[in-house]
Amino acid sequence: RESKGNWTGILKAEGSAIKIDNLSADSAAIDLQLGNREKKDIRGKILARNVKQGTLALGSPEFNIEGKVSNHEIRASLSWPKAGMTITGRGSYQEGKWSGNIYKFDGTDEYAGNFRATRPVSVIASKEKVSMTSLALISDSGEIFELNGEVEFNPLQGHFNTRWEKINLARANTLFTFGKMEGNWSGSATAKIQPDNLLTIHSSSSANLIFSKDKV
Repeated sequence: RESKGNWTGILKAEGSAIKIDNLSADSAAIDLQLGNREKKDIRGKILARNVKQGTLALGSPEFNIEGKVSNHEIRASLSWPKAGMTITGRGSYQEGKWSGNIYKFDGTDEYAGNFRATRPVSVIASKEKVSMTSLALISDSGEIFELNGEVEFNPLQGHFNTRWEKINLARANTLFTFGKMEGNWSGSATAKIQPDNLLTIHSSSSANLIFSKDKV
């Protein structure tokens, strides 16, 4: 419920065999508790199993939050049969703005092996803008992925920068009904959104690629 701009209450829901347009899930559940104005406690859990967008498997996401509105810990995970990742951080919500740090980002992948973030990431989100300092992931197999950016909403403008090295192209084989791809891909890209809604993208990349007609 809401009183003088402060929300309190408990929200619980669950379901199975969920389908919304082209999005489906075997099951989903939400359990959220927001304390009174004095305590300002927050605790919640959101999870779903085997989420799909059409034939694309999006995995099984889970999100947990616990602490005070002004100081809480968050933990998010996403899992597939042969891969998974976990994100842990701490943040604060005050005066319409959430700000925090992701201090752990790691996981495992069939092609990359174990991967992890090389440094903490700062995130700010509000109705005015969203920004993120550089996220840098490195894997045991030598894959590297970096991303940072900022977007302002009024007027809409911003930028994104990304760089990747030695990304294993065999991941794309799950999208093909025939053939097999092998090799790796490296490159970088910069995208800018101008106040007049003009999007400009500059990108360069190179790949070592072998494609065979039949799957082995």
